Amino acid sequence: MQLKYKMVALGLLPLLLAVAAVCLVVLEQSQRLGEQQARLLEHSILGSKKTELRNYVEMGVSAIQPLYGSGRDDEDTKARVLALLASLNFGSDGYFFVYDQHGRNLMHPRQPELVGQDLWQLTDGNGLLVIQALLRSASQGDGFQRYGWQKPSSGQMAEKLAYVTQLQRSGWVLGTGLYLDDVDAALAQVRHDVAAGIRTTLLASAGVALVAVL
Repeated sequence: MQLKYKMVALGLLPLLLAVAAVCLVVLEQSQRLGEQQARLLEHSILGSKKTELRNYVEMGVSAIQPLYGSGRDDEDTKARVLALLASLNFGSDGYFFVYDQHGRNLMHPRQPELVGQDLWQLTDGNGLLVIQALLRSASQGDGFQRYGWQKPSSGQMAEKLAYVTQLQRSGWVLGTGLYLDDVDAALAQVRHDVAAGIRTTLLASAGVALVAVL
């Protein structure tokens, strides 16, 4: 009887090892493909948002051009420019903001308590000096900046992608942004679907192995 059991064990061992190896390969490949899919999705969504943000800022610049382009720099004209920008919005969380070159907020329609404050040293949850980064992006970079900010519709901190541009004559930086919680939700769904697919594949492999053993 012992010889019989040894023969059975020797017959099953290569099969079980092969199934385990196949499962490991499937697991690794599925995880890799899942991450690639998530990165491609993130790149696609962010590319779309960047185009959208550029269009919004161009719209804002065009809207103030009759006033700003007049060449008048008196306080009344500046106030009218800021009021016009404050009136422009796109949804509950889409708005324009304006800072001067020293980090002082000049206009923020969703958080009016910030107007007039020096936010040069303001940091987000990751320690990023937000306003300095925005001003740097406007003057030296491509205009885009990611940071954490309070989302008006929920009151919660969320990651945000902003696009800023300089209004050279006045020394202002005009920008707007889109919150990225929908991107995070889409990526989480992709990873959840990949994990579910991996579980299904592993269960199917285990079923096949069980049938083979029997």
